[in-house]
Amino acid sequence: MVLKIKRILKLLPPSKDKIVYYYGETCPHCKDVREWMEKNKVEEKIKIEKKEVWNNQINAQELNKVAEVCGLDTSSIGVPFLWADGKCYIGTPDVIKVLSDKSKINPSAGGQNGNLK
Repeated sequence: MVLKIKRILKLLPPSKDKIVYYYGETCPHCKDVREWMEKNKVEEKIKIEKKEVWNNQINAQELNKVAEVCGLDTSSIGVPFLWADGKCYIGTPDVIKVLSDKSKINPSAGGQNGNLK
């Protein structure tokens, strides 16, 4: 019974004060975000919860719930995806911009539009 409750609770969207980064393990755009985050030491500046969604069904279901809260069509959402301040951000440029603002760093520190290439 406790396990069922934990699973149900996990399917609720995260609180609005959390920053949650949803990614896919082999997603090339997520790799760009990850490398940018590492280069700029973002996780040393702000607390981010990272959740892989391609290989973790619970995380994928949570991402769908978050997308629903934002009024997004869950059949067309993708990664990288960020939940911050109760809002959803999809795609490398938007995710990097929000993380830049939160961590007070220059978003182009990793190259044009935040890309490392």
